[in-house]
Order: sequence, then C-alpha cells, then structure tokens
Amino acid sequence: MRQEERDTMDMGFTKVVRLGTTELSARNFASVYARIVWDGNKLSITGVEGPGAGGSARGSCGQIVMNPPRIFNLAPKWTHGMVARFWREWNTWHLNDMKAGTPAQTELIRLWTTEGWKYTFDEACNRLESIGLLTQDGYKYGSKWLTVKVPADTLEFLRNLPDSDKVPAWV
Repeated sequence: MRQEERDTMDMGFTKVVRLGTTELSARNFASVYARIVWDGNKLSITGVEGPGAGGSARGSCGQIVMNPPRIFNLAPKWTHGMVARFWREWNTWHLNDMKAGTPAQTELIRLWTTEGWKYTFDEACNRLESIGLLTQDGYKYGSKWLTVKVPADTLEFLRNLPDSDKVPAWV
C-alpha cells in the first residue's frame, strides 16, 4: 500500500455498497446495501435489505446476519468470494472499539461458538474463569470496552469494494 493510501485510511472514508439481491421469502427478492464508515479509529458497518421510501425495509436492517451469505444476482463487479470476505470482515471488525475481551478471550469464545455453544455474558465469564482466563494481563473480561486495531488489509479491501450501482432510498 502506498503512503497516500495509508494517509487516506488514517483519515477515514465512508461508502455505500450494493452486494446484489437476496431472497427474503418465496419469490420475494430485495437488494442488499451496506454503509461502511471508517473514522480512522472505529469501523461501523450497517446494512439494509430492500430499503424503501420513508425509512421502511422489506427485510432486515442494521446488523444483518447472513450465515452463510445468501446473495443471488451479484451486483456488478462483485464475486461470491468478495461477498464471503465482506461478511467475515463485517462480523470480525464492526465496532472494533467495543470489544468485551482481549484477543485471546475473544478467540476462545469464537471457537466455542463454532462448536455450537450459545452463551450469555455470565456463561462466558464462568467458562473463561474455569480455564483461568477471566482476567488476563490485569483486564477482566467485559469490565470495559477495548479497541482492537483493524488490519490495514481489511481497510484496503473495504475501501476498494465497488460503489453501489444503484442509489438506495436510505442505508
């Protein structure tokens, strides 16, 4: 990455993307949009399925959860690989300044949830305590918000996504 690009990343950027369309129900399709905001410290990504005039939406809005991503009819210049990576980056780095755990604590909880474990805050604390990781380097899990630095390659990927090919009512 060139120095000019690094400087731009530090200053931040905002962009709206359209990934393509998703099926909300039988033969009911809607465009999926996302707004990416990087302020130089915090990453925020919000989305909407089928935004309508007056603030309505035909599907989900805010923190859209698609596991696995259900995007059909990709928007121009998008690939399925780009869509998959976009969801991974969104799920990993959204609100990077509001993380409850250290990287080690967060990774353990992520591993436990991939094994099918559903948890509450108290269950996470109990499980971390049972292995001696509730407190790490003087920080107790969930005692304050931690900021995790977003990797430069993630910011570069997000910044270089294709701009929306359609203007949404809102995002």
